[in-house]
Amino acid sequence: MPHDWSRLFLPGDFRWHLGLQAGDARSFFAPTEEQAALLTERAHWLGEAPEEYAALAPDGAPLLAEALALARSWGASVAEDSVGGLGRAWEPDFVLLSCGEGGLIVEGGAVCFPTAWALRDKVGRSLFETHGPVPQLNTQLAVRIDTALRKLAPGAAWERDNWGLARGAELNRHPRRQLPRLDAAVTPDEVWLRIEQQLLLKLPQTGGVLFGIRITTVPLRELPAVPAATDGLRRALESMPEDAAAYKGLTTARPTIIGWLKAAAAERRIPPLAGERE
Repeated sequence: MPHDWSRLFLPGDFRWHLGLQAGDARSFFAPTEEQAALLTERAHWLGEAPEEYAALAPDGAPLLAEALALARSWGASVAEDSVGGLGRAWEPDFVLLSCGEGGLIVEGGAVCFPTAWALRDKVGRSLFETHGPVPQLNTQLAVRIDTALRKLAPGAAWERDNWGLARGAELNRHPRRQLPRLDAAVTPDEVWLRIEQQLLLKLPQTGGVLFGIRITTVPLRELPAVPAATDGLRRALESMPEDAAAYKGLTTARPTIIGWLKAAAAERRIPPLAGERE
């Protein structure tokens, strides 16, 4: 479970943060040991409901053409020149944004592993609008996000991390699937940490932005082995405002999860469920 937990859980109380660090786009989109399984699952969702997982506005065609050229120059095998074709070739999800006087606009992409959001609801909307449902995010970070992306040098990339908790390990948590959510009755074995490793690349030809999202899921029961993860998550949950907890789907489950993490801080493991043996 290698990860820089200090990038995921900052010191102090919970807050939305950018946490940008210099990135490497080619490495971010490069194949991993999980390639076969990930591409198989991506092909499944893109084949089952392509309109849900891939989309492209007319203004996004030049951005897609540039992304396709980059993918092929990095060694990706792309069967067709479409967002679906690129979505079947890359392990991470990707979103294409144009950068004009009106701000950053979502022009399309292929998102097979969303965290409770739908790509087609975002296409044609500004980044400011897409962040609207996130409590206080625009107030705290909108100007910084817009400024950072506009000033990003052509060909340069930044990376950042984000996190959430989910009931189950499924990568694809599209709203249409109506998967079970966290609630007060959840058990430790059902809770998984979702880590979003994100990459922002300024496309040199179009001036747009390629936004990559790579999802990793970690069982809550494994976190006690890493004190920085257990303590960081507990601190974030304890200090999280109610509206942020509601947005992350944690309102009713949060007290229970905090209790487990407190026990883990004392014992460095989550205690067994009632009826389990040590």
